[in-house]
Amino acid sequence: MGLIRFLLLIILLLPLYSISADERHMVSFGPSGFGWSGSVERINSDKGSPFDHVGNFLNEIGFNYAYRFTDEMQLGGFYQTWHQEYKFYSNNSNSTSSDLETQFYGLFLLYNFSPEINASYFMGVSLSFHNYEEENSGDFNNAENKTPFELDDTGVTYEVVWGKRFSLMKWNINHLTYSPQLGIFYRTHGKDFDDQKITKGVGFNIQAIKFDFLF
Repeated sequence: MGLIRFLLLIILLLPLYSISADERHMVSFGPSGFGWSGSVERINSDKGSPFDHVGNFLNEIGFNYAYRFTDEMQLGGFYQTWHQEYKFYSNNSNSTSSDLETQFYGLFLLYNFSPEINASYFMGVSLSFHNYEEENSGDFNNAENKTPFELDDTGVTYEVVWGKRFSLMKWNINHLTYSPQLGIFYRTHGKDFDDQKITKGVGFNIQAIKFDFLF
């Protein structure tokens, strides 16, 4: 796993080394693509509540990059983290929190069925690792007469993807392509899942809103 993280770091730093005129580099934008988002919310309590107010904090970061090392082949990596925290401020000025955090990182290899990759079908495989941690506030659970809850998971995902890039050149939009894709994956689970003899799963995902930036 340490080697995977090292290779991922090298891949994500490659765009800082060179900018190519023949579209050797690619980053993807979409719901799970390159970018950052965050939000802050103050939730006010009603009279009689054991809490003065609740803060809701959300932070999501995603990085990805792929390098085209032949006319048809691309090698890339990605990193995603998602963190949400509810912070409960009680009437006696104490505070506790409930946290949910997940991380995904991995490598992928794409084959493009045409050297004109801005309008090509593509197929690929990926190997990724995930960590999931969830911990609910003890004070909030006591107020609800519930037992404090924690859930941890870790595992490996093997995925096959298929997609198509559509050039936007007819609208005079250079380098950006619309690139929806479908994925089928097999995923292992551990920690609390493994304790309950829940160890693996299969599924699929659809990225209908996805854009690749080639440069």
